[in-house]
Amino acid sequence: MDEKDRIKKLLAAWNPLEVPAELAETEYADYVDIIISNMRSNDELQTCLTKILVEQMGLTISVPDGVYDIERICNELIKNESRTPAHR
Repeated sequence: MDEKDRIKKLLAAWNPLEVPAELAETEYADYVDIIISNMRSNDELQTCLTKILVEQMGLTISVPDGVYDIERICNELIKNESRTPAHR
């Protein structure tokens, strides 16, 4: 599985918009490149995901649950990123 597919699968599993499971992977495909370009640090990735959620998806991030979700998915993206060759 290449890096973009791995990220699509992680985003689909997270599914912040709660779209039907069969649509989730394609729903988040447009965000993969911007996420990859912001994976240099956990802080940078958290900022990127927060902007995507709020500015592009129109979601409100609750405290502490929403913040925890962003931290969790960032950790998962970065943790797994170090195991696979970069496709940047």
